[in-house]
This record gives sequence, structure tokens and C-alpha cells, in this order.
Amino acid sequence: MKHLLSILILLPFCFLQAQESTYIFGKIDNYSSDKIFTEFTNDYIVLENSLFEVPVNTEGEFRAELIIDIPSFVLLKKGDIKLMLYVEPNKNLGVFFDAKNPQETLRFFEKEQYQNNAALRNYAEKFTYPKSKNLIILSPSFEVSPTDYYHLKQDLSVDERFEYLLAQQKTEQNYYKEFLQNDKNLTATFLTYMETQIQYKYLGAYYAFTKVDSLTVENKRLYQSLLSDEAINNKAALNHPQYCAFLEEYAKNYCRIKTKKDIDYYDDSKEIYTLIRANERLDVEMKELILCRLLYFNLHPSTVHEFKERYIDYIAFAQNEGLLQLVKKRYELATRFAQNSAAPLFELEGKEGKNISLKDFKGKKVYICFWAKWCGNCKLEIIHSRKNRAELKDDNIVFLFISLDEKKEDWLAHKITNTETAVHLWGEGMKSKIRKDYGIIDLPKNYLIDEEGNFISDFPKSDAEDFVDFIREK
Repeated sequence: MKHLLSILILLPFCFLQAQESTYIFGKIDNYSSDKIFTEFTNDYIVLENSLFEVPVNTEGEFRAELIIDIPSFVLLKKGDIKLMLYVEPNKNLGVFFDAKNPQETLRFFEKEQYQNNAALRNYAEKFTYPKSKNLIILSPSFEVSPTDYYHLKQDLSVDERFEYLLAQQKTEQNYYKEFLQNDKNLTATFLTYMETQIQYKYLGAYYAFTKVDSLTVENKRLYQSLLSDEAINNKAALNHPQYCAFLEEYAKNYCRIKTKKDIDYYDDSKEIYTLIRANERLDVEMKELILCRLLYFNLHPSTVHEFKERYIDYIAFAQNEGLLQLVKKRYELATRFAQNSAAPLFELEGKEGKNISLKDFKGKKVYICFWAKWCGNCKLEIIHSRKNRAELKDDNIVFLFISLDEKKEDWLAHKITNTETAVHLWGEGMKSKIRKDYGIIDLPKNYLIDEEGNFISDFPKSDAEDFVDFIREK
């Protein structure tokens, strides 16, 4: 019990603080690592995940900072430890467990003694699979084991698949009503979040895994009642990631029916835009969101010119200022970094203390990797690109690793800075001029610049199998 004192003493004080950040305070007994990772969706509109490295001290204590403005699922993970947490904005959470026996020792500490995470744990043990590379994703957040997938795919007809999913949905909804809905130890926000999660997980799976035109008359009627206008146009769910993912499935299904062909979200994006823009079933808020996400994911330096007409249409049509700004910034970035656009010049401090300029490398290709100590995916690319960098050591290319860590000493002391072969520069943090000049919203972020100092807009990452051939052939 003494191991819980740091959490029990610290949390009540932190619950009283006015804050923009939300914190997970943790204590892990018998933990052999000096780090753990948090992964969560940092933007409900584009559903992009962020992976952050969190230091763990010698006592097994950690503090993970989250910047969230909506309720979120946060995955706490390292090695065999994978713990899904539910966190509400500005409501700190305490976690304790023994690394040798996490399932039996896990304890949560929430504001006003709520039990949201205990309830989530019970739900997850009953209805989700352990995270594994073997899981097969039917639709966002709907996963099955390979055994179940091949049973569904090979052994069942379209009607049987629909009935299987329907039975699964009813089981989860009954559990929600029996064990969650009337539990006074759960917040109203958590209950709404879970109800929406369950509903739209399955509605998205119906679109992704069944075809209404192949169902029997009775099942088709039931399918259409579940996927009603009210379910599709749910303004109350607009901030929920699962609902945003569902709308994407709706758009693809609608366009498949209209075009009578399979639809690819990227290859057929311009056709999807035209069809959704003319869709009369969708309320304007849902239409704006679908089209915003479609443009966001398809506006790149290599495609910006072919999307110009649709971009202009969206700016004239959309009313949601947040979505408008997201699309405008995406278009501006795509334009700024389009093929043959000049790369912004910079001069930064290198690890030997001397300033190094982009001009110093004119006549060579330059691969720029922006990273930070807290960005797990950044470090994975750097480590996994060693072989390609070694193979290109005598070629006409230089690798710049620019750290956006806030503290120079953190960058200088980091293993990446001291062991990876490249030119190491300090970018002076996330509020720096180079971050703004290069339009960096989140990490990781990479750029490839040609011998004349202009952007190459479409290229593989440095750890990709085809990276060496691309550099040599370009």
C-alpha cells in the first residue's frame, strides 16, 4: 500500500488546478525500463494518432501530459504492457500496477472516486481482443481474430454476416444497458461516449462488411432501420472519433452504390467529392465534415493542382470555421511544398556548436527528418533507416536530423544525437521559426530537397525498401 502514496497524495492537489493539460500520473512496481509510451487520437477530425515517450524514474513513477479537448481513449504501452485508459479533458487520472502481475494489481484513481476506467476494463475484457498484429480490421475500431474473420468471409453468406454483426451489437448494447447505464459511479460523459462508441462501431461495420443490395428483404428492412437518417445525421456525435470513422464508411458505401463499383478513398477521391457534395440525405454539418476529411487526406504537394477546383468549391460552400481553417492550412501547405517549390532557407546550431545552413548543401539532395525525444515514430524511422543511410553514404545525399526538443541539453544528451550517422541540428522547439516555415503541425515530418534547393513532393520514407533506388534514380 505504501507504493500508492505518491498517487494518493498528488492527485487531490492536481484535481484542484485550473489547467489546459490533462495528466496521467502513474506508479509501476518492478518496472525495468526508464520509459513508457502513450498513444491516442489527437485530432478527432482527421483521426491521426500521436505516440509519445514518457520518462519513468527509478521509483517507477511517471507523469504523462495530454493536450485533449474531448474525451479520449489513451493506450499506455511498453512491451507486453498494453493498457487502454479513458481520459476526460482536465480530469487527471492515477494508475498503479505491478509490472510482474499487472492484471491483478491494476488500480485507478479518478476525480470524485468515479470508476470509469474500471468499467472500461471490464468491458474490454469481454468484448475486445488483445492488441496483436494478427488482428484483422473490418472497419475502424472493429477488429476480429483471424479465425473469426475467415469464418465470416468464407463460411457465411452476406445475410449470415449481417446477422452475426447484429447479434454482436445487441450483446454489447445489452451489456451497456445492464451494467453501465445505471451505474452511479460512472460519469454521464463516459456513458455517452461508450454508447456512441458501441453504436457506430457496428454501423460502420455494416457498411464495410455487408452489401445492402445482397440482403434478403427482411434483413434489408432491418439494415435500413439501423442506418436511418437520424443515425447518419447525428449532430451530438460530431466530436466522437468513432462517428467520424463511420461517416467515412458511409461515404464509400454511398458512392459504391451510386457508381456500381468498388470505391477507393484515395484513387476515387475526386469522384467521391462530387457525389457527396450532391448528396441530399446528409445534413450540411455531416457533409462538411466528410468533405473536409476527404480533402485533408488527399491534398498533397503532388496532388494540389488537380484538387484546386474542389478546394475552391469547399471554401465557398462550408460554414464551419474550424473545418474551413483546417482545409485552408492543408491547401496552403500542399501549395508551399509542391514539386519544384523552393525550400525555406535556415541556419541552425549543430551538435559541435557551429551554425549550419541549408545553403551549405547546395548541389546535393537533402533528406530532412524533424524529430523529438518524445516522438516514438520519429525515432523508429531513424533507427530503421540505418541500412539505407549506410548504403547511400557515398552518394550525393545528406541526411539532416533536426530536433524540435524544447531544451538543447535534452537534444545533445539523446542517444539518437550521439549514435546515428547524420548531420544533427537543433530546431529550437515547437515554437521555432523553422517549425512555422516548414508547416509542421505534428511529428514525424520529413522532406526531400533536390540539388537546386527545391522540394521533391512525392518520395518514400528513409526506412522504406525502395528509398535507395528512388534516390539513385531521381
